[in-house]
Amino acid sequence: MVIATFAKAKMINVANSMGENLTTLLISCFILIPQFFFGGVAESFTYSGQLGFFITRAPKGMKAMSTVLFLLTIGFEFFVSSLLVIIVKQVTGTQNGTTWLASNINYDKLYYFYALPAVLSSINYIFFVLCAIWYVKKKHGVQIESIVSSSDEKEKYAMEMESTLTASAKKDHK
Repeated sequence: MVIATFAKAKMINVANSMGENLTTLLISCFILIPQFFFGGVAESFTYSGQLGFFITRAPKGMKAMSTVLFLLTIGFEFFVSSLLVIIVKQVTGTQNGTTWLASNINYDKLYYFYALPAVLSSINYIFFVLCAIWYVKKKHGVQIESIVSSSDEKEKYAMEMESTLTASAKKDHK
């Protein structure tokens, strides 16, 4: 979002230097490539890390639930983004006659809007670091527990099968 803030500020500077009655800017569309590239890379690392965390740390019976929780957080993210747009429109709607999200993108203050998620992400990162310090990684406790319980179940199943086979063998000999 920081890169998008700088790109939008550059667009505003070009729009201000071109004049009032401008519908298109004389600026290359390639100025948008860095923000989309870094945004895509960041999301791919975030989603793969989040899904990996949910799958490796969830108990054996809740693997499907962890995938649902992962997708739920993505959906929640979209709702929060929409709510953020609504709040920004309402709060900045009367600020000097120009909103952050005006109908003419050449003269709005979209760079402020891009800076807002950057600040919120920075706060979120600080919270993440605090949680990462607080989080104590168990030495595969869930996996060891599931291995022990599954080996106990296999042992119990093997004993049941053995007793069933022994009982049927005794019937066959009679």
